[in-house]
Amino acid sequence: MLSPVDIALIATVALVVFGSKRLPELGKAVGQAISNFKKGMDEETTQPTEAEVRKPGEDDTSQ
Repeated sequence: MLSPVDIALIATVALVVFGSKRLPELGKAVGQAISNFKKGMDEETTQPTEAEVRKPGEDDTSQ
């Protein structure tokens, strides 16, 4: 578990390395990446509907 001192040290190093103007952009990018990852995981765990599942021998070209 990280103590408050550890978190402050990490934040200070990040501020020095990336600069104060770049940190909000990085935070936004990380937040969007996490959000997209969670959305992808939710889509992966849902079962496909009957309309989405093709039966063997069906193809899209026959009409």
